[in-house]
Amino acid sequence: LGRLEEKLLSAVGHNEDILSGQDIEFRPSTKVKLIRRHGQRLLFESEDSCYIAHRMANSRLYEGLPEQTFELPIQYVSGFNALSDSYPEWMSLSEMPEEMNAVEVQALCHLLYHHGLLMVQQLPDRIKRKVKRSKHE
Repeated sequence: LGRLEEKLLSAVGHNEDILSGQDIEFRPSTKVKLIRRHGQRLLFESEDSCYIAHRMANSRLYEGLPEQTFELPIQYVSGFNALSDSYPEWMSLSEMPEEMNAVEVQALCHLLYHHGLLMVQQLPDRIKRKVKRSKHE
């Protein structure tokens, strides 16, 4: 995976303006994957409390910045594990674990995306074709 692809398909290269209210849309046809296999760790404080620790602010070679953490709601754990297990392959959101509803899947993706851990491929829901009509019709 090249650094350019990492950048272009993540929040870093999306040039997203969080304050504008414009946000990326996660649909069932959207494909996602974690940027790096070992870029993040899921840690449990208790049976019903966990968080993700990551070093995505560091380059692959330089480890100078401290680890960053954020809370992961316990109901998102199965989705995070599915993404980890599918790495390095892309995963369609329609393939997320059945125990997660669509709102939870979208919330998990937004959380991981905004923390710079997720790459996104938006696929068109349907292909539009322009049909040329002949002058003789």
